[in-house]
Amino acid sequence: MFSLKAAFADTFHEVKPSETLTSIAKQYGVSLKEILSANSIDDPDKIHTGQVLVIPVEKSDVTEKSGTTYEVKQGDTLCSISRKYAISLQDLLSVNSMNKDDKIKTGDILKIPTGFTVEGPIHYVKEGETISSIAKNYGISVISLCNANSIGNPNRLRTGRLLVIPEKDNTKDGINKFGESAIIQETVATLKGKPCEDGETVTQAVMGDIVSIKEISGDWYFIRTPEGYFGWVTGNSLSHVTDRNSEKIIISALMADIASVPEEGSEYCGHAVMGSNLTFIKKEGQWVEVMLPSGRSGWIKEEKILFKPKGPQRPEEIVKTAKMYLGVPYLWGGTTSLGVDCSGFIFTVYKMNGYIIPRDAESQFNYCEHIEDEKLLPGDLVFFTTYLPGPSHVGIYMGDGNFIHASSSKGVTVSSINGDYYKCRYLGGGRIKEIVSDRPVNNRQ
Repeated sequence: MFSLKAAFADTFHEVKPSETLTSIAKQYGVSLKEILSANSIDDPDKIHTGQVLVIPVEKSDVTEKSGTTYEVKQGDTLCSISRKYAISLQDLLSVNSMNKDDKIKTGDILKIPTGFTVEGPIHYVKEGETISSIAKNYGISVISLCNANSIGNPNRLRTGRLLVIPEKDNTKDGINKFGESAIIQETVATLKGKPCEDGETVTQAVMGDIVSIKEISGDWYFIRTPEGYFGWVTGNSLSHVTDRNSEKIIISALMADIASVPEEGSEYCGHAVMGSNLTFIKKEGQWVEVMLPSGRSGWIKEEKILFKPKGPQRPEEIVKTAKMYLGVPYLWGGTTSLGVDCSGFIFTVYKMNGYIIPRDAESQFNYCEHIEDEKLLPGDLVFFTTYLPGPSHVGIYMGDGNFIHASSSKGVTVSSINGDYYKCRYLGGGRIKEIVSDRPVNNRQ
């Protein structure tokens, strides 16, 4: 942690391609030695693009520099642009004479300050740290930490990022009308990066998931999913946990209709998606009665459920499950048959086959045992760089150079690694570590 000196106001700079410490020092009118000392750097040649540097500039010399401009692209928000350039939202608003409620549109030109000043302690994110662990370390709430740093998705915290640490607050933590945990009662609950409807979608939870509640902001609850993902949902998505030890069933179909009575053509009282956990009541012929988290009961066809979770399955079963999703539309943050993104698709398919893996493409890439292309087998993962540098897209290998994936333009579909678009973006294949020892390496299909 760094504390600001009385005579200085630390200015921060994100290293851009081809920049050197010498050129950065010249840009800010400071010595190379001062930058090395402020950042505890021993070798001036070992810096990388995207690294955030502390620039020790005297207060009188700190100005709003706006030599860089940015053209707004479709889907951009003020928050996403501030994160892209590692600047605070307030600095971006200030240099453009805007307020937080102002709207931007595709084609707008924004000034980007090349330096910004922070009043307060700072923290550099280390490998393995999370928003939750950092907030806990400083005795502050996740809400305050996210707001102070314009963080829209608390699950995507880049190692090496600089965070401003706000003053301690009194935000409620884990004390709420549900207790410390709750159960998802909606068919699908969408988790947001911020406690508001227009916050970025980060992932989804399904009916029956038991979640832990970390913080509250009005009617919004900051929750942790069973897989360790964080996000905000409204209280309407949650219910009390009353039957934690009751026998459960798991939805194994993409979508299961919940009937009011065990008869064909009866009125529906709800729907459940693959992976939902519901409380078993009784079996009657081809129907199973279940209790919903809302307290209502209903009936589901036995063919659409599992009575116990699957243990780790063979790779061919992974591919079989993946094929069930063909035609499902693309949805950013989605994990269900109502819509999936690329990594959410992978996460759910593997989960239904007995493997709990990370949620994001980059984390999945790091989680895998990387393998040579000639040893790729069906069920393995293949990674691509698309809208972001590094592994930003992922699919499941099917054999013969084909893979199944959630395309942003086509939904869940089958494509070729050697196709015009993917060939030049292909990063390599990976195999989930838990099944590495269970796979042949000389049987490419």
